[in-house]
Amino acid sequence: MIAKLVNRIKRKWTKFRLQPIRVFCFHHVSDEYDPLTMWEEDWTQTDVLKKNILSLKESRVEFISLTEAHEKLKHDWFRTKKYAVLTADDGYKSLLNILPWLEEQKIPITLFVNPKYIIKGGIGENILNRLNKAEGNVKITEIYLNITDIDTLRHSNVTFAYHGHEHIDEYKADQTTFAQNLSQCINAMEENFPNVIPFYAHTYGHVKLENDKLLRAQGIIPVYTSGNRNFNNTSYIDRELISNERLIKNPL
Repeated sequence: MIAKLVNRIKRKWTKFRLQPIRVFCFHHVSDEYDPLTMWEEDWTQTDVLKKNILSLKESRVEFISLTEAHEKLKHDWFRTKKYAVLTADDGYKSLLNILPWLEEQKIPITLFVNPKYIIKGGIGENILNRLNKAEGNVKITEIYLNITDIDTLRHSNVTFAYHGHEHIDEYKADQTTFAQNLSQCINAMEENFPNVIPFYAHTYGHVKLENDKLLRAQGIIPVYTSGNRNFNNTSYIDRELISNERLIKNPL
């Protein structure tokens, strides 16, 4: 009973002295939804994304990089200013719809990517199965950014981070498979990607403690998507979807 009370007091004190750092994520971004190459829950309309970002900025929220946010979570004793971080998963080609605008707005972004699909032009089994079932022999060769796109981002506000070499289902994969997928991802990104930072976003939101332990042993910070805000925990980073319309009315 006493321990629970002490922990409750600690949590309240932490929230009193520290503004949370909110880390947002999205996947596809485009004007219209494409049911063949997108999942509805992973799609954000371009205008909604821009509106939510501008709403945050109008509320005096400063967008900072993921690395800077992690340093603040590690070292800040008091934090009165509002900060946010923008990230995107999978490295879809549709990112090119928003990256120039983010550059104009001076908003840094971290892309969690699967290098196999970018380097070799793969499109992933899930989307491939959907295309094979589509009527009219639909053929789409490029759903992800390609290596030329990556090179053009070398001197931009973009950093890259790990999402596995392939987009495996971590819940179903054993640790050996996870470790191999991670190793391939790290090697491929070190050879082919600029501005790589040591963060790993779990696929499908699946978190296994043994996988987190493996990441931390290599100096990599795990990234979740549980919808929580970050105060001063540096053992992992938590995120929420920026497509949530409530941000327009109540950004923080």
